[in-house]
Amino acid sequence: MDYTQILIERIREIKKSKHLSNEDISEMTHIPETTVSRILSGASKRPGFENVLTIAIALGISVDKILSVALPGEEPPKEVETVVESYDTVLKVKEAQLVEMEKLLAEVRDRNARYEKNNAKLTAVVFVLGAVLCCCCIALTAYFVVDVFHGDIGFLRR
Repeated sequence: MDYTQILIERIREIKKSKHLSNEDISEMTHIPETTVSRILSGASKRPGFENVLTIAIALGISVDKILSVALPGEEPPKEVETVVESYDTVLKVKEAQLVEMEKLLAEVRDRNARYEKNNAKLTAVVFVLGAVLCCCCIALTAYFVVDVFHGDIGFLRR
């Protein structure tokens, strides 16, 4: 027997004590009556914990108490948090994750800003070096042209 079965058994007891029908439970939970019937009769192989939990909450069953019951052959579980405490814990964890993500995002933005700044500097340096190289090429070309036309001076002599 698992927790779902324990919860279904408790639902059957409450249903009987409150003289409720499957139709009454269906109206309270907005779960189809056929689904409620299959769950409570045991015909459903996998009743779905969400449906069982919805029915239990609608009948006023303390889910915390049900879940704190030990299954046969198990040690009793430690104290179970209430649903509100459980959600609060989840929210705290999510908030901590969000803060961590914001820190990482700030770090990525900072790196991106530094990259763009360095990229701008590098682009300027490459442009200046390219301009200097072009000037050198033009000067050398001019020198060789003058050298070719003046055979008595320069490297190329006739």
